[in-house]
Amino acid sequence: MSNCSDETPYSEEVFKDATPIRIAVYTIAPILAFFTTLIFIDSTVYVFEMIPNKSRRNKTIWVLLIYPTFTMCSVLALYIPRASLICKFASSIILAIAMYQFLKLMMDYYGGRQAMLTILQDSRISLNTLPVLCCFVCLPKGPLTERKLRILRRLVMQVGIVCPIVYFITCILWIDDKYNPGVLDPKEPFIYLSTASITSTIIAMQALSIVFMASRKPLVKYNITAKYITVQNALLFGNVQSIALNMLAAYEVIPCREPYPNRSRAEVIHNFLIVVEFFVLGLMARIFFRRRQGNLDKLIDSTMEKAEIDLDEKDIDMCMNKEKMEEEHVVKAGYLNGIDNKALDESDVITTNGNTVTTKC
Repeated sequence: MSNCSDETPYSEEVFKDATPIRIAVYTIAPILAFFTTLIFIDSTVYVFEMIPNKSRRNKTIWVLLIYPTFTMCSVLALYIPRASLICKFASSIILAIAMYQFLKLMMDYYGGRQAMLTILQDSRISLNTLPVLCCFVCLPKGPLTERKLRILRRLVMQVGIVCPIVYFITCILWIDDKYNPGVLDPKEPFIYLSTASITSTIIAMQALSIVFMASRKPLVKYNITAKYITVQNALLFGNVQSIALNMLAAYEVIPCREPYPNRSRAEVIHNFLIVVEFFVLGLMARIFFRRRQGNLDKLIDSTMEKAEIDLDEKDIDMCMNKEKMEEEHVVKAGYLNGIDNKALDESDVITTNGNTVTTKC
């Protein structure tokens, strides 16, 4: 293969006449991927043992699965450059599923969909959030209704359909030698597939951001901000970074270097960055997802408990007021000396929350 050709190198050419920098890259990447996988296994074992709620446990594991999946797929793409698109296709499916599971996990922290709507019914939900709608400051605020929540869920869910389809079509066109990454030409499929992928990713990020901004204060004890950052950055690095590097390679900002043409070299840079970035994100995810605090309770439980306590106190106050009014009435009527104190003491018994409360004045 001649230097600076458009042909993607085979795996045996990668290690031929390898430079020290290339050897370092191909040594560090699998080591980081190995530790990322160990972190995931450790977190998964902890989640299985410490979180009894099966639904919350499964959602948490789906989110944690993002990081080892991307690192392992990127290492495979480093060692087998021609498998890069297939690895992206596999990792995009996991990322799409995990994003939707994270949205459901936020709802589970509330206590479910209905509990989320109940808690946020008096809140004014802002639509002008990052990454795009923050520019539209005149967008109206309103309560989170069931219809709005259903739309937001579907906007997050669509990335799980669009991005895998885009990568599947990309693989088919690449096999047929009709896909040239980074070429911004109306006759090339890259511009259309990239636009579809970026648009789908931004829409999903926008919908997830709206739900997060509404949940930031109610779910503060669940470390929701840190968890959201790990998922958002995974989506950003996984889908947008590769497209940006391919565009730089197409205009020769990233030069070719034997045995890689400029586009293949952009993929090498992207895959190595993914390994490093997702190792760091995996560490962050372990810190904030692998803990009992915020994983054993639901927000609606504490809210209901407080409401029940307030109700009990209110019932007791009503009972005491009733006793006082009856005594004043008896005194005014002149019959206080003839009243059986025992009958008065046992006259009123109230029941609060399944418990019998006897009031005596």
